[in-house]
Amino acid sequence: MTDQFRTSAGTAPLGYSMGSMANSRTIGGKLQASLFSELSAGFEAYHRFWETATQMAMTAYAPQYSLPGATADVVGLYGNGSTRSRGR
Repeated sequence: MTDQFRTSAGTAPLGYSMGSMANSRTIGGKLQASLFSELSAGFEAYHRFWETATQMAMTAYAPQYSLPGATADVVGLYGNGSTRSRGR
């Protein structure tokens, strides 16, 4: 996101005087299986990455990292089951 379409951009060398550049990536997956009609189980894993840097013309567009390369790695197992109620 930049201010290139605002009057504050003026005649900045890169076409904007201030901008926040964001980047993110996610990779992962999920595997689930039904073992019986009432039982299922699964595995899930993913890796997330995101970063944000602000750049301003008055600092020669040197990046100022407000979120410098944050990552999250998640791995999990899960199960779901149910029982049939029996009438009396």
